Amino acid sequence: SYGADAAEYTGYYVLQDSPIRSARDLIGKKVGMNTLGAHHEFLTREWLAQQGLTPAEIDTVQLTVVPPVNTEQALREGQIDVATLN
Repeated sequence: SYGADAAEYTGYYVLQDSPIRSARDLIGKKVGMNTLGAHHEFLTREWLAQQGLTPAEIDTVQLTVVPPVNTEQALREGQIDVATLN
């Protein structure tokens, strides 16, 4: 409804040496995104649920607001564990 289509892509990025490879690996980790209560938060929470995480486990994933222009830097500096970008 706000411009997303088949060509739109959201990626979840980690550092090359990160042990994060699955939804379960996000338990207790920080996921950086541009805003809460919007598209990225919904996608993240929905994917975690689809991957079998319980509501309690999902609640431990720390969704963290990071401006898109600073997201890569925040990831490289260890301020977040996963960068959400589109």
